[in-house]
Amino acid sequence: MNKQEFMTYLTQKLHRFDYKDVQDALMYYDEIIEDKIRDGMSEEQAVASLGNPKDIVAETASEMVSGNKAKSPARGLFLLLGTILSPVLLPLFIVVITLYFVIFVVWISLVIAFGASALGVLVGGFVAVFTFSDIGTGIGVLGLSLIAFVVLAVLCAATAKYGKDFINLITVKLIRKLSKKTKKEEIIE
Repeated sequence: MNKQEFMTYLTQKLHRFDYKDVQDALMYYDEIIEDKIRDGMSEEQAVASLGNPKDIVAETASEMVSGNKAKSPARGLFLLLGTILSPVLLPLFIVVITLYFVIFVVWISLVIAFGASALGVLVGGFVAVFTFSDIGTGIGVLGLSLIAFVVLAVLCAATAKYGKDFINLITVKLIRKLSKKTKKEEIIE
């Protein structure tokens, strides 16, 4: 790998970081390579002597992240507020997780209840045809049970679909909120 390829690789892998930090890193490695070339190495040897480019990117990214954390005055304030508010936030977090679990359990319960009711009404309608001595009453009960079956089956399907959509919506919003906070601290491999 020559110097230009190495610099392009670094630029591509560190593109998520602050432009100034990336430029500082590029200048640093440019100076090292130039010094090694002046000492008699070829360009490829100078780049190879730096080590594995992936390791260099990981180390540089780690330094950039730790440097940004150390420079951030808001980090100390955030830690102080987190410490002060933790007696309130921890129970609130537990409540939110519990509500999420309850919503999931209620959704599953409704789907099972509507599905089982639909099957029970259908079976009951067919049983009624054979248990009533009057065939007209048996067919009437079967018709009512078929209507009830359709209504309950629609409720089961609607509950399954809209409950799943609702839970996915909650999950996506929660993950997006959390990922926005963690993207800033992501280290490039």
